[in-house]
Amino acid sequence: MDYDPLPFTQVRVVSVDPAQQRIRYAVDGNWQNPSILNAIFPTVPNAYGFGVEVHMFRNGRPIPGVTRMYAANPVGTTQFTATPDPGINPAALFAQIRPGDIAFMGMRGGSGSFSVLYCTGCTFRNLAVYSGTQWGFWAVGVQSSLFERIYSLPRPGTDRLASNYVGLWLTDVGPGNQVRLNRTIRSMDAGFGYAPSFLGTVKSQTDSRTFELEGSITTKLS
Repeated sequence: MDYDPLPFTQVRVVSVDPAQQRIRYAVDGNWQNPSILNAIFPTVPNAYGFGVEVHMFRNGRPIPGVTRMYAANPVGTTQFTATPDPGINPAALFAQIRPGDIAFMGMRGGSGSFSVLYCTGCTFRNLAVYSGTQWGFWAVGVQSSLFERIYSLPRPGTDRLASNYVGLWLTDVGPGNQVRLNRTIRSMDAGFGYAPSFLGTVKSQTDSRTFELEGSITTKLS
């Protein structure tokens, strides 16, 4: 499974302005200009909603210590401004980026390239997902099912540096599943996720019959 056109692009860094958190870039080869993503750009990009994520590579590998960023709307035709995750020092992060580095810029949304809802006794085998906007393979509410040789990776024979944000994500799972011989390469977030079904975590108890719950990424409440 692959996307056409791709929901991401790759650009080469020309210069960096750490004070303004701005990167000037050039587009090489057949890669599309990232400004094309402006047409579907959401208003509030964030890690688990929608937005253009930026990941930095050097010599074909992620740059150590340079965490993900989010490109501001709109992305220019020759430059973009980006902010890192909360708690990350922008000046320190941008100081590590150099001309010649490659920026992966991808539209991230809340869907799986391949999605399964509530399946019992099913077999999923020999599937390859090369690109996507969130999960390569996403299954919800499955039980007694087999997940075997599911691959999330950059398409072979191309110069792509990344594949999906999450390789294989199974949530609200029931008992009896088998997950084996799968492989995730260059997922930009989690490789594998396996979450049981629960509503939330008790935050406080007001009386004998009333609880206040809080959610996390793996709870139904979230």
